[in-house]
Amino acid sequence: MITKAMAQELGPKGVRVNSINPGPVRTGFLRSVGLSATAYTDGMDRFKEFTLLKFIAEPVEIANLASFLASNDARNMTGSIVVSDTGSMCLSKM
Repeated sequence: MITKAMAQELGPKGVRVNSINPGPVRTGFLRSVGLSATAYTDGMDRFKEFTLLKFIAEPVEIANLASFLASNDARNMTGSIVVSDTGSMCLSKM
């Protein structure tokens, strides 16, 4: 609701407010907290099985979406919540 509320408040001032709700993204975070390379790869392989598109997004894909939302190509968008999750299904089945 914060996206919608901020868009409503800031829209009249010419400010667009949108949010990106990503699913799993292949980053080095888990490696940085001590997860071994094998465990990391196994975990990512397991995560992708719970997405409809059967892959994990790369950080650049989320960055490209953010870039689009910040560009004039998205000038007609505000208050939008963009889900970019490769069709993630309920991860509680893991």
